[in-house]
This record gives sequence, structure tokens and C-alpha cells, in this order.
Amino acid sequence: MACIYEIYLDVLFVNNFLMDVLNLFLTGIFLRNLIHKGRILLAALFGSGMGVICFLMLSSYRLYRLIMYVAVPLGMVMIAFFTRKHTTQRVAFLIKNWLGCFLFSILTGGCMQWLNKSLFYGQHFYLAMVLTAGIAVSASIIWRSRKERSRHLYQVRLCYHEHELLLEAYYDTGNLLIDPYVGKPVSIIDKELLMPIFREDEPVVRLLPFSSMGEKNGLVEALTVEELYIKEGKKERQILQAVIALGSPSLFQKKEYQMILNCHLL
Repeated sequence: MACIYEIYLDVLFVNNFLMDVLNLFLTGIFLRNLIHKGRILLAALFGSGMGVICFLMLSSYRLYRLIMYVAVPLGMVMIAFFTRKHTTQRVAFLIKNWLGCFLFSILTGGCMQWLNKSLFYGQHFYLAMVLTAGIAVSASIIWRSRKERSRHLYQVRLCYHEHELLLEAYYDTGNLLIDPYVGKPVSIIDKELLMPIFREDEPVVRLLPFSSMGEKNGLVEALTVEELYIKEGKKERQILQAVIALGSPSLFQKKEYQMILNCHLL
């Protein structure tokens, strides 16, 4: 016995538009694309509009799937994310973003259907969609922030006299401090880490002027170490006669790093 379904084109358009916006936004976050809201909305309009047009005009379901699963998503990522800088790697860029958008459509669609059936018994489709969007966007933002933070963490080896200290350092693009006496960039270390060394070797420190949001005309103790090594992948970058400021332990409290690298060191 054949089944007859009623499909409302306006509902089909709105549903596709909302899901396309969500999936494009997630693709942009995870693949670190430049996110422009207007372009994402335009790409989603293109995708949902093509969905309605293909639904009305195509009698072949195979052709419909080919267009809606390949051609239309490629056009969507072109509209949403493609820029001139991607011209030299156009094919790789499009394939990567198409795969991302396709995978997110499967994940978000499956999650939304499960929430709608399990929590709302099939009665609140749009509420399930909003909940799915909230979960997906929150998870993606947390994931990206952690990835960004991990990209700025480096293993550092500090050599002072005959002592060697291994620690985690954070590369801070906002640390612009320069030693006015020698003209070198200044990194900041937790002062307590050097105390055992200072008990054996009395340090030669000098006062450097600095300004920050909390203190416009401050002074900080600093010294010069013989060598500083920053591990980048399998290689180490060597900085000779590196200038290190002695920071307050409260600056590093509950942090996963013990040193703040100057932005000019990398």
C-alpha cells in the first residue's frame, strides 16, 4: 500500500536554511575559516533555495542526491568561506570544507532527531533544533579555545650559569616589553622557580620600567640568562643572552605555564 506524504515547501525551506546556517558556522569554527555572518546567511539561502528547486524540478532521486550532497554544498562553502588567498589551493580547500560541512550535517541531523524523539516524543522539532545548535556551538567554541591555547604553549629550557630549568611557557602576543638598556625582548618567569638557583648563585638583577593596565609606571626585576631554548616541534630555537623578568607568583597561579614568552621571540 503506497503512502502519501504532504510536504510544505516553506517548512522545507526554513528547516534547510536553519540547518545550513548551523553546519556552516560549525565548519568555520573547526576549520579556522574567517566567519562572516552575511556570507554564511547568503550561502544558507543558496543551499535551501536549491533544495526547493531541485525537489520541484528533478524526478530522479539519484540526481537529486548527487546535486544536494555534492554540488550544492560545494557552492555553499565557496560562498561562505572562499577568498583570494585560497586560490592556489582551491581544490584542497573546497574538499576539506565540503567534508566538514557534510560530516556536521550528519552529526547535527542525527543529534536533533534523537533529541526530538527521546526528549520531546516527536512533538517539538524546532526546540530540538535549538538545543542541538546550543550543544554544538558550545562544544565547538570550547574545542577551538582549547586548541588555540595549546597552540601558544611551548616547552622551554632555560640555562643560567650551571643550572638548567625545564618549564612550560605561554607565547603572549601582548607581551611587548623591551629591555631599554640592551634593546632585547623580555620574557617573564615565575620568580619562585628561580629561588633554589639564587640560593646557590647570587643573581645580578636590574630594574626595568614597564607599563600595564594595572600599573602605568612600574619597575620589575630582570636578569640575563646565558641561553634560552624554545621547542618548536622537533626543533629548538636558541636565544642567547635572553632577558628574563622576575614575575610575581600570583601571575602564574592556577595556570598551566610558568613563563610568558615575549612576542618577538617567535
